[in-house]
Amino acid sequence: MKRKIKIQPINIPHQDSPIVIEMNDTDLFYLKAKKGVADILKGINQDEFVFYSKSKSLVVHEEDRVSKIFLNKDSNEIDLYLTSDLIKKAVSVGGGVAGGGQFYQAAQQIMGQQQNKEAKLENEIKDLKSEVLKLENQLRIEKNDLNNQISEYQDQIQELQNEQKSLKKWFDDKVQQEEEQRAEIIQKYKDMMVVNNNLRNEIMQKENLIEELQYQLKTAEVEKKFNEDQYKRENEQGRQQSTMLNDTEFQKARFEVENLNRLYKEEQFERKKEKEVASQLQKQIQEQKNKLQQKCEELNQARSYAEQEIANLKEDIKRLEEKCSQYKDQIIQQKKDITDQTNKYMQIQIKLSEVEAELSLQIKNVNKLRDDVKEQQQEIERKDNIIRDIKSSKDAQLNKMNKSEEEKQDKIHALENEVKKITEDRRRIKDQLQDENQQKTIEIHKLQKELQNLIETSNQNMQTANQKIEKLLNQLEKENEKLKVEENKRAQLAKRIKENALRKVGDGKIVSPTEALFKNMSNPFEFLKNENIMTNDWTVQVEILRIDTNKALESLIKSQEPNIAQFVQREPIGNWTIKKSLGINGDGTKRKAFLMQVISSEGDRYTHQVFLVKELIGFERIVTVEKALYVAQSSLIAKVLADLFQDKIQKSVPEKPPCKFAYREPFLLQAAEGNFYIAERLTKGNFTKFNGEGESIDKDQKTTSYLNAFSLFTYFATQKMLMVSNIQGNYDGAEYILCDPVISSPEGIMGDEDLAEPHILQFQDNFKENPKNYGKNYLNSLGFKI
Repeated sequence: MKRKIKIQPINIPHQDSPIVIEMNDTDLFYLKAKKGVADILKGINQDEFVFYSKSKSLVVHEEDRVSKIFLNKDSNEIDLYLTSDLIKKAVSVGGGVAGGGQFYQAAQQIMGQQQNKEAKLENEIKDLKSEVLKLENQLRIEKNDLNNQISEYQDQIQELQNEQKSLKKWFDDKVQQEEEQRAEIIQKYKDMMVVNNNLRNEIMQKENLIEELQYQLKTAEVEKKFNEDQYKRENEQGRQQSTMLNDTEFQKARFEVENLNRLYKEEQFERKKEKEVASQLQKQIQEQKNKLQQKCEELNQARSYAEQEIANLKEDIKRLEEKCSQYKDQIIQQKKDITDQTNKYMQIQIKLSEVEAELSLQIKNVNKLRDDVKEQQQEIERKDNIIRDIKSSKDAQLNKMNKSEEEKQDKIHALENEVKKITEDRRRIKDQLQDENQQKTIEIHKLQKELQNLIETSNQNMQTANQKIEKLLNQLEKENEKLKVEENKRAQLAKRIKENALRKVGDGKIVSPTEALFKNMSNPFEFLKNENIMTNDWTVQVEILRIDTNKALESLIKSQEPNIAQFVQREPIGNWTIKKSLGINGDGTKRKAFLMQVISSEGDRYTHQVFLVKELIGFERIVTVEKALYVAQSSLIAKVLADLFQDKIQKSVPEKPPCKFAYREPFLLQAAEGNFYIAERLTKGNFTKFNGEGESIDKDQKTTSYLNAFSLFTYFATQKMLMVSNIQGNYDGAEYILCDPVISSPEGIMGDEDLAEPHILQFQDNFKENPKNYGKNYLNSLGFKI
C-alpha cells in the first residue's frame, strides 16, 4: 500500500517547497528518500541529509521502514535538515531551550556518525591512492621491461627471417642449375631414343625381308620336291613306254636341277648373312639398352641422394621454424600475462571506483589511469598484430616453398655427377647453419632465463598487490554482506507473503486445533476411556518455556523481527511417562492437535493431567530447539502482550475490567528418538471464540469489547509491527485461559500463520464501523486514538 510522503526542507537554500515521494509501508525510508531528494537537490552532498519524523519525534535511521516512522496511516510529514545546519543549531541551542534536549542529542549523534564516516572514508581513500600509485609504478616498470624484451625478440626474429631469405635464394639458384642440367640430360635421352627408334625400324625391315626369303625358300623346296616326284614318275612312265630316253632331255633336266641347287645355296648364304646382320643389330640394341639402364640407375641414385640432402635441409629449416614459433609462443604468453595483469588491475580500479562513488576528484584520477592502461593495451595489441602479420607472411612463403619443392621433387629424375658437388656445398652450409643454430639456442636459453626471472619478480609483486587488494575487498565484502542481509530479509518477507496460505483462506475460515477438538469431542479429558482412540506409551524429558518479560518487551517493541530465543528461558521439570493419541484429535487449518495424558511425573505434580500436543503443518518432525520455539512463538508473544495490556489497564482505567485472561506457558517435550514437541495443558470449562468469524453466540459483549481492545492494543504497543487476533479459550471460573492466537504483521514476517496487512486493516475498519464493540473506551484510556 503506497502513501504520499511530504518532505519539508528546513533552512535549505533555494528549496522552500515540500518534496513529495510515494513509498510503500514496507520500504526502507532513509535510502529511498535520500536518493529521491538527491535528484532534486543536486548541489548538496547526500551525507548532509537528516530526516526527522514529526509524528513520532525521532530521527529516521537507515533500517527504519515507512510504517515505523509514522504514528498512524494519515501521518505523512517528514522534516529535512542538513547536518551543518543541525550542528549550528545544536551549538546555539545547547539543550537550554525548552523541548530541545532530544533534538540536541540527536544532532550530536548525527554529527559524530558523520565525522566518523568522513574520517574512515578519508583514511581509506589515502590508502587506496598510495596503493594505486604503487601498482601504477610497478606496472609501468614491468611494461617498459617487457617492451624492451619484445623489441629484442623482434630484432632476433628479423635476423632469422633474413637468414631464411638468404637460404631460400641459395636454394633457388641451386635448383635452377639442377633444372638446366636435367634439361640437357633429357635432350640427350631424347636423341638416344630417336637413334634407337631408327635402329628398331631397320631391324623390322630386315626381319620382314628375312621372312619373305624364308617364304620363297619354302616355295622353292616344295617346287623342287614336286619336280623330283614328277621326274620319277616320268622316268617310270618312259621306262614303261620306251627303253631309251633322249640324252638331250636328260641333260636339260639335270641342268635345271643343278640351277635349283645353286639358287638354294645362294639363298641359304644370303639368309646366313641376314641372320648375322640381325644378330649384330640385336647386340647393338642390347648394348644401348644396358647403357641406358646404367645411366638411369646412376641418375636414380643421384636423385635419391639429392632428395635425402634436400630432406635434411628441410628438417633443419623446420627445426629453425619450430624454434622461432616457440620463441613467438613465449612472447605471446608474456603478452597474455600482461593482459591478465592489466585485466586484474582494471577490476581493482572498478572496485575502487565503486567505493569512491561519492568523490569525483578520485574518480577522475582513476579514469586517467584507466585511459593510460587502455593506450598501453592498444600498443601491445598493435605490436601483436605486427608479429601476426610477419608470421602470416612467413607462413605464406613457406607454403610457396613447399609447393615448389613438391614440383621439383616430381621433376628431379636424372641428376648426374654434378649433384656430388652440390651435396658437398650443402654439407658445408649445413655445418655452418648448425653452428649458428647452436649459438642462437644458447642465446635463446639465456633470454628464457631472463624472462623467467622477470616473470617471477612480477608474480611476487602481483602477490603483494593482491594481498593488499584482498584487504580492500574484505572491507567491501563486509559492506556487501550487510546489504545482502537486508536483501535476504526482503526476499524472505516476499516469500512468506507469497507462500502464506492462510491469507488466501481468510481470517473468518481459520479453525484452531483446540476449537476443532471441543467441537468434535464432548469430554476430551477422558479420552483414554474411548475404545476407538489408539495410543502409545512414551517417556519424555520435559521443560517449561518461561519468559523474561523485560527482554521480551524490548525485542517486540524495538526489533523489526522478534527473536524468540532472546527472551525464552527453559526450566527442566524432569521425565514424564505419557500416553499419546495416535490419531489427530483437533484438525485445525494450519495446526494439528493430539491428546496426551501424563501417567507419571516427578513429584506427581502433573500426573493424570491432560495436554494437547500441537504440530504446525510442515514442522511435524522437529529435531532442533530453534524450530520448536518457532512453533511456540505465537503463544509466547501473546502471553507477553496480554500481561502488558492488563497491567496498563489496571493502572490507567478506574473501573474494574470485565474479566481476567492469560496465555499459559507451553511445555517442551523431547522424546527418546530425539524429536521435540510443543504441548499445552488442556483447560476445563466452556470454550469461547471472541473475534473473527465463527465467534461464539453466547459470549459476553463487554468481555468481547475488552478482548478486541487487547488486539488493537498489541498493534500500537509494538509500533504497528504485530497484532494478536483469533482470541479464544476456556473459562476456568476465575479467568479465561486463552490459546492458539494468530500473530500478524504488515510485512508478513511472523511465519506461516501471519495474515499480514490486509487482516490488520480489516480489523481497524471493523473498529471504525462499531467502535463500542472494539473497546474504544479502553483504548482512549490508554492514550491510543484510531
